[in-house]
This record gives sequence, structure tokens and C-alpha cells, in this order.
Amino acid sequence: MTELTEQSEISHEQYGFTQDELDLLKAYYVHTDYVNENLIVTDIDTSQEIVNTENKLYKYAQEELYAASHPQYRWSTS
Repeated sequence: MTELTEQSEISHEQYGFTQDELDLLKAYYVHTDYVNENLIVTDIDTSQEIVNTENKLYKYAQEELYAASHPQYRWSTS
């Protein structure tokens, strides 16, 4: 299991990045938890409702990550 964990790291030798390249990549990382204030879970929610809300949160996070990780093109005409 430890070997798989090591292989999942971007700094693993199989990816072939130099230390300078790794330092450059770190500038693009944003380490944070995803928060959506529109979804709430209360004590009166059933386990199934909580799982459904968590699934919605996961899908919203995927959509935002997809939008943020793709280039946004801009052009103008004169």
C-alpha cells in the first residue's frame, strides 16, 4: 500500500519532473475544502437524505473543478 501511495505523488520519478518543474507546478495548486453554502444537512435529515446531499455536493464540486481547470478563451472583433 505504501508503494501505491508513493507512486501517486507527482514528485515520483515515474513522472519525470525536475525539482524546478515541481516548484512551478506548486504555484498552481489550491489546497482547500469545497464549500457550497446552498446545501445544508440537519439533525432531522435521514441517512439517505444526507447521502443524497453529499452526492449533490460532490457533483457540484466536479462541475466547478471542470470549469476552473479548462482554459477560458476570449476574443474580440473590431
